[in-house]
Amino acid sequence: MKKLYTTLTILIFTIAIQAQSFDFSIVFAGVNSGTNNYQFALVATPSATVSTGNTADMVAGFYIPSGLGIGNFATGNSGIPAGEWSANFMLNNANGDGYFLARTPSGANVLIPGDGPFELVLFDLIASPNPTAGALDIIDNSDSIWIDSFSFTQNYINIDTGDANGTIDHYLQNDPLASSINFSTLGIEDNTLKDITFKAFPIPSYDIVTINNPTTNELHYSVKNMVGQDMGIQGALGSNGNTQIRLGQLEAAVYFIMISDGNSKKTLKIIIK
Repeated sequence: MKKLYTTLTILIFTIAIQAQSFDFSIVFAGVNSGTNNYQFALVATPSATVSTGNTADMVAGFYIPSGLGIGNFATGNSGIPAGEWSANFMLNNANGDGYFLARTPSGANVLIPGDGPFELVLFDLIASPNPTAGALDIIDNSDSIWIDSFSFTQNYINIDTGDANGTIDHYLQNDPLASSINFSTLGIEDNTLKDITFKAFPIPSYDIVTINNPTTNELHYSVKNMVGQDMGIQGALGSNGNTQIRLGQLEAAVYFIMISDGNSKKTLKIIIK
C-alpha cells in the first residue's frame, strides 16, 4: 500500500510540474517610427514548449499615468492580428488610470507553437511628448480594480496547448521581473538617427554581438533589459565599421542596445540564448 501511495504521489507531482502555464510580461519595443510614441509589447512566456498553441480570447490589465492612453495596435511575432485588440478604460485610482487590453478573435484562431516568448500584441502609450516619469504596470489579478470596474474579467490567456483539456485558461502570473517599466529609465529619442540602419548580428547570440555602424561618426552604446534597466555594458561604436560586444555574461533573455550620438538614440533588439 505504501508503494502505491508513493507511486500516486510521484504521478501527481509529475503531472503538476508538466502542466502548461503562461506568464505575462511587458517589453519596451522602442519608439514607433510612425507615431513617435513609446511602443510596448505584451508578452506571454510558456512554462514549456507549446505543441499546437491554438489561441483564443485573452485579456491583460495595465496602469498608466493619468491622462495618457493606449492604442495604435500592431501585430507581434505571435501573428495575432492587431485588429482583434481593443483598449478599455476601467477607472482611475491612486495607481493611475486602469486599462485592460482585450483580444476577441474575428476569424480563424492563430497558432503559436514553440518555446516563446510570444508577443501577443504591440501597442503605443499615447502621449505628447513621451513621458519621462511614472510607469507602465501590469495589474495583478488580486487588484481590486477588477472587482470595482469589471468583475467578470482579469488577466488571462485562453489557448489549446495540445493536451486533453482543450482551450482553457493557462495564465499563471505576471512575471515579477518584467511587469513594470519606469519611464525615467527609457531616455529620449528623436529623429536624428531615425533613418540610419544599424545592423546587429548574429541574432540570437550566445555571447558576442557585432554592431555595424554605417556612419562616419563615433557613436556610443549601452545595453538595457526588457524593462529598461541598464545592464552596465557600454562603450563606443567605431565609425564606418563593426564593433564586437561581449554579452555572454547576461542571462538568456531579450535585451536592447541603445545607440546614441549624444543627443538622440536608436534602439536595436537582440536575443541572448
